[in-house]
Amino acid sequence: MDTPEKILEAAEQLFADKGFGATSLRSVVAAAGVNVAAIHYHFGSKEGLIRAVFARRLGPINAARIELLDKYSAAAAPQPVPVEEIVEAFIRPAFAITSREAKQSVLARMFGRLHTEAGGTVHAILLEEIRELLVRFHTVLRQTLPELSETERVYRFSFVISAMAAVLMAPERIAMLSQGRVPVGNPEATISYLLRFCSAGLRAPASDRVSSDSVQVAGGEPANAGESTRA
Repeated sequence: MDTPEKILEAAEQLFADKGFGATSLRSVVAAAGVNVAAIHYHFGSKEGLIRAVFARRLGPINAARIELLDKYSAAAAPQPVPVEEIVEAFIRPAFAITSREAKQSVLARMFGRLHTEAGGTVHAILLEEIRELLVRFHTVLRQTLPELSETERVYRFSFVISAMAAVLMAPERIAMLSQGRVPVGNPEATISYLLRFCSAGLRAPASDRVSSDSVQVAGGEPANAGESTRA
């Protein structure tokens, strides 16, 4: 394994365990068995390191998401893509990284933790990586759910993302809440439950109390009268 690979592997493990904010470059250096100059040489900074981690791992996941969305769009044409298929195209590729293997579990926890880590640098970098993807999914969702305001539609899709991230980060929560009666470790079962839950939320009747504030759509233009927000 070459030096950049060692650094990325160590960073992924530490980001999964501690999150971005609590992980220092010194701890990455120690775990990778390299010197700090190697991180600066290959990645430039801590921010450069997280960009490399996202590019390495999110690239294949996002490509799979678009491929699945394109498949469902072609099958549904000229009708809108069913809500369930939009949700599946987004969440299934993310859960493809989960398994009982230790390495895959690390990746799942890392993405879950970084999705939910509060604000700051990591969110800005993550948004850069997924901006075009979110705009693409939101466009398809707009065609499928035209009865919802832009604000409500994007809030709901944001909740889908949050639910997915929470399950990726801590699947053991299911066992804890059920006091061990509900087993975990079955990605297909998790996808099935999450798919039904998120689809029902997206398809729920439109709220009659939607904010009229103008907000910013990721990768899009500000809109008026409740017609935009950020995913």
